[in-house]
Amino acid sequence: MNFKDGFSNNKEDNLWTVFIPYQFLSLPSCQLYGKVHRDCHRIYVLSVGMLENNKDLDAQVVGDWTCDILPPIRHSNKMSSGNGSVWISVYKLDTGQLDCVLLYGRKRTQINCILFNPQNILESYFLQSSDMTHDENNMIQPLVIYSTVICNNENQQHSASRQIINNLNNINLSSIFLQVLTVLYFILTVLIDNRYTRTGLFKGITEIPSFCQHLILKKKKLYSAKTSKNKLFETQNVVSQTVLDVLLGILVMMFLTQNGWIDSISTHFFLWTEKVASELDILLNWLMGAPAGLKLNKPLTEFLGHFFMYHIYLWKGYLHLLKPPVFSTILWCSSCVGVLGLSAQICLLQDIISTTTLHIYCYYVYAARLYRLQVYVLSALWRLFRGKKWNVLRHRVDSASFDVDQLFVGTLLFTIFLFLLPTTALYYTVFTLLRMVVLLFQGFLSTVVYIINHVPMYSILLWVAGSNKVSGEISLDIVPSDKMTDCQVFSLQVHKVPLRKIMKMSSSNQIDSMSQPSLSWKHFLLNLMKGHLVYPWIDLHKKLE
Repeated sequence: MNFKDGFSNNKEDNLWTVFIPYQFLSLPSCQLYGKVHRDCHRIYVLSVGMLENNKDLDAQVVGDWTCDILPPIRHSNKMSSGNGSVWISVYKLDTGQLDCVLLYGRKRTQINCILFNPQNILESYFLQSSDMTHDENNMIQPLVIYSTVICNNENQQHSASRQIINNLNNINLSSIFLQVLTVLYFILTVLIDNRYTRTGLFKGITEIPSFCQHLILKKKKLYSAKTSKNKLFETQNVVSQTVLDVLLGILVMMFLTQNGWIDSISTHFFLWTEKVASELDILLNWLMGAPAGLKLNKPLTEFLGHFFMYHIYLWKGYLHLLKPPVFSTILWCSSCVGVLGLSAQICLLQDIISTTTLHIYCYYVYAARLYRLQVYVLSALWRLFRGKKWNVLRHRVDSASFDVDQLFVGTLLFTIFLFLLPTTALYYTVFTLLRMVVLLFQGFLSTVVYIINHVPMYSILLWVAGSNKVSGEISLDIVPSDKMTDCQVFSLQVHKVPLRKIMKMSSSNQIDSMSQPSLSWKHFLLNLMKGHLVYPWIDLHKKLE
């Protein structure tokens, strides 16, 4: 039975609900102390004695517990004068099953007796979170509060040595580790995130590299975990993510530095760049001819082809400066970044890819700007033929009158740009596809970084292990009885929440890795058709959702 369904019947005037901890049923016969909520017809049994350190709760005698097998008639005349007109008697039937009698106004009433384990409730992170404890029916919050009172009262009865052990266990090593990480990332980011680098030219330099953005966002994430409402759980998640990230980064660093892979990667990289350069030469020569049988404007296509070939020549000279041992040194330094984590290495790899594919980005920008200019001019001339013009001040299309000379010049320009558009569009399409290949690979790397920094490893491990810390689903199991009585006994069970809920709750507590608004596929393709630029620092994982 659902937990809320078990409470829904409390709206009836003759039905009461009593919450009794399991551990009290193993004690000898004694009086029960607790709290009575007459407005909602609930009784919470808190202890078998007075609560000295919780006087604000106004706990008092609410009934008694008898461990012997007794008939119900024995409890019919019991009444507590100190508690007004409410008294409960808990005992065993002759069948050995539990039964409960509640006297309200000296009359026996129907009762739901719910047995629960307060320790399981206190261990659950989800039951103690603000979203669960402030529910509309105020069901879980009193149960969490009174479970805390019950456990604290039991801990006061432990020996001094047991209390010392508990105090040592309460030392949160993860919080100390989080403090150290926050200080470390603060030192690393102070050079790239200060009042001097937030303005002017330095702002553009520090905003573009993925590595700089990663360090800044990592520092903000660690700080947000320190100030989170659910500080303990968030701290453990962030620390587990960081530890796993650092371990993977160190493993990659050791693999690259100890097996001579850096020199091998450097050699294969320059062989790959030479092959890319030759393939681009072949591609440009194909575009300068009759690609796919298309009839292009020969002067324009030859001009664009030689223009891009010259950039390939400049790119080869640029890469010649990076040949070993320069590039090998860069790779060695990049691998040493593994002490900051695998995500930092991947972000630095993204920056290296952006640098080495700079020529492809330049091709794309040149072709996109030229294509965008032609589309803009053609749209303006098309409005001229229809007697329209764009009103810059009001941001709308208004009617306008043009003379013959303006229409004649507009017709000539429209014809020229229209016949040049297929050539420009072909170059724009080819280099946009090349640019998309680079961005898709960078988007894949961004997805890997997102998984490393956002998947709550600590919560997932607890969920796999079946820990009570990730329990949050409450159900009521009916305890069968052989006799018909006024009491129905339930057992309150706490089950682990679905894994998707853990992932959703964790993602809602994380800082987004990008500040740009999300862009749908429709708008993304529309912007490509209009010639808008797709910048190298756009995160495709966020932009293409």
